[in-house]
Amino acid sequence: MRFTDEPAPPRTAGLFETLQVFSVRVAGRTEAGAGAGAALRWPLDVFGLVAVDECQTLTEEDPYLELTGPTRAGLLDCVVVEAALKVKGATESDDSDLSFLAVPMMRQSTLASCLLIGGEHSSKLSTLEVKLGHIVFSVEATILVRVVGGSWPDGIHGLFAARTASIEHEEIVLLRSKDNKRGVVVAGDGIVRLSRSVASVEVEEELKVSVRAWAAYFTGT
Repeated sequence: MRFTDEPAPPRTAGLFETLQVFSVRVAGRTEAGAGAGAALRWPLDVFGLVAVDECQTLTEEDPYLELTGPTRAGLLDCVVVEAALKVKGATESDDSDLSFLAVPMMRQSTLASCLLIGGEHSSKLSTLEVKLGHIVFSVEATILVRVVGGSWPDGIHGLFAARTASIEHEEIVLLRSKDNKRGVVVAGDGIVRLSRSVASVEVEEELKVSVRAWAAYFTGT
């Protein structure tokens, strides 16, 4: 992203091992964090470090957090995955804790190819499943999507995603409009406002960007 508009000066940019964040899923909530023995009940209106401005509604069918970063590729030398999440109540005093977690992600020794890492991490409050990619010999790709003809139709939802050829079975969700309140936002110059716009990709591999669109009243593509 730093060198999107102009080339990097000589000897200032190189290949690194980076951490690609694929997804974060709320896998469960422990009794200690549920309060008064209450069990985890869907849907959950979750806010915190991942969604600062407004909460996200998670359901049992779709318990994945909508990620809005990182804005730069993460180097693997010193990365700590932190989660500080709350469940929104009827009033601010009714908000309850969901997750307080800090997990250091260490280098997976010297790798010749990319590797999917992560897993479930439990705190006293909940269990989060984190899927990450250890991307070797990687560069930072900045992704921009623009509507170049016509306009994005009203009532049409979209899923914008990217995949690296080395870990093709996992996708990086750039933007997903999944309800009637949150559609695809397009600026006046046609640029789609993505939630995420940066991905790590091996320098000799491919980055595949895909767009799927569907009407709000239809679940197909």
